[in-house]
Amino acid sequence: MALLAQLDIDGAPYLMTDSSWSWSEGPLITSELYDGEVFDYRSLNPTQTMAGQVKGHTWKPVDVLDIKLPTLVYSEKPPVRETEVIQPINMLHTPSGKTIFDFGVNLVGYVRVNRIPASTVSSSRITLTHAEVLEHGELGTRPLRQCAQTDVIMLDDQSHTTWQPKFTYHGFRYVQVDGIEDDKMADLVAIRLHSDMEETGWFASDHDMVNQLWKNVKSSMRGNFV
Repeated sequence: MALLAQLDIDGAPYLMTDSSWSWSEGPLITSELYDGEVFDYRSLNPTQTMAGQVKGHTWKPVDVLDIKLPTLVYSEKPPVRETEVIQPINMLHTPSGKTIFDFGVNLVGYVRVNRIPASTVSSSRITLTHAEVLEHGELGTRPLRQCAQTDVIMLDDQSHTTWQPKFTYHGFRYVQVDGIEDDKMADLVAIRLHSDMEETGWFASDHDMVNQLWKNVKSSMRGNFV
């Protein structure tokens, strides 16, 4: 893994990656667009103020790579933003005993968990599996093929607030939640995400189904423009 970055202020380079940088392991174990994220609360060190400091690990100097890299060019595009918070409309219990949240609409984004319980004997992790459909009353992961669409939160001995993935997003309506007891699931919402482009056209007709088709098309475009 490598990083090429530059911060410009008022059009002039202010900070860039060089030999003065340091690195250390952090609590974000994996992050992938199709598979999801794994976050490990057990590795956080609450006595350290520097973001990402991990128990048992120190900051190390980087290796500067002597390879040809492209020139970084700033291009102003609409930023990706959280544009809507969606509450679940139902909590389902499947025939196999799983707990699934139904957000009532297909969206592109992620789930925000506003209350992370401490690890217990029966549960040391929370697993969030995302899908767009149900099949035979269970989460429909078959259409995902090889995509896991799963976020995992490894719990420690303390409770935490407001977790959400940092470098992935999912397409989903339903989220299966494993590792949290039902009476602790109230603080879970879906966050819609898309490039915050300016809307320049509108459509309306006197036919409800055509109007709904227009809404569906616009929602799908937002999901694809991330």
